[in-house]
Amino acid sequence: MFEDSPGDAPALPLVLLVDDERFTHGLVAEALNGHCELMSAGDGAEAVMAVESRLPDLIIMDVEMPGITGLDLCRALRESAATANTPIIFLSGHDEIADRVSGYAAGGDDYVVKPFSMRELNAKTMNLLENARLLRETQSSAEFATSTAMTVMSNMGELSVLLEALKAINGAKDTHKIAEAVIAAIGDFALQGAVQVRVPGQTLTLNSHGEASPVEVAVIAQMVDLDRIFQFGKRLLITYDRVSLLISNLPIDDPDRIGRLRDHLAMLAEGADVRVQAIVSAAESKQRGDTIG
Repeated sequence: MFEDSPGDAPALPLVLLVDDERFTHGLVAEALNGHCELMSAGDGAEAVMAVESRLPDLIIMDVEMPGITGLDLCRALRESAATANTPIIFLSGHDEIADRVSGYAAGGDDYVVKPFSMRELNAKTMNLLENARLLRETQSSAEFATSTAMTVMSNMGELSVLLEALKAINGAKDTHKIAEAVIAAIGDFALQGAVQVRVPGQTLTLNSHGEASPVEVAVIAQMVDLDRIFQFGKRLLITYDRVSLLISNLPIDDPDRIGRLRDHLAMLAEGADVRVQAIVSAAESKQRGDTIG
């Protein structure tokens, strides 16, 4: 295991770096100096021991390492209750969409390509740490909201949720309201994910927290030309001409419910797509009328 960086401020968030290159450790230490306490590991086995000895607030790991790869290590960490929600940033020398999708599917929160900008790494690290802090602070509220959502589901039923969502979508006057209605419906289904709405000159991507993460945006952008409904593990992507849905937590232990959710979410996306197209057509018609006038 590499030497830890000096840490005279215990209040600093603890970051674990997993990489077999000492040069990378030096760059990351410089990028996070004064903002984080850095704990280092040279491979996956050392990383496991480091996590067991002291739980980090965030993990930065190389994708390609001897022994346990970064993707395999990430999957293992996500299976542990202690690190299931720990933010993870992948470092990689590859920038192909397949590499990014693999990182996202393994459970990564962000992806930084080598050689990286130290300013970019610092910004992404501090952003994820802040999001994790807010998540911890609102954990009790989130648990209450989940419980409430499940109660609503049991009382109304999945079909009622869908019908209410379609009603809200049909009454929406702009694309932002449509996206908000879709996100609300995803939450009522006790799911997490993002929606993207595409109109001429504008692309809007939202999740339940507001603006979608860079990984969510990248995955949707690169997969819009695939099959209309594409599932990989517990993630599901549904794409129409102007609307895409990305679901990140399908209940893979309940195949029957997944089948129902796929149908409901497809109808939700189609309804949103039809409404967006109607808004776009109305705007184009008005523009033509103004031009003629």
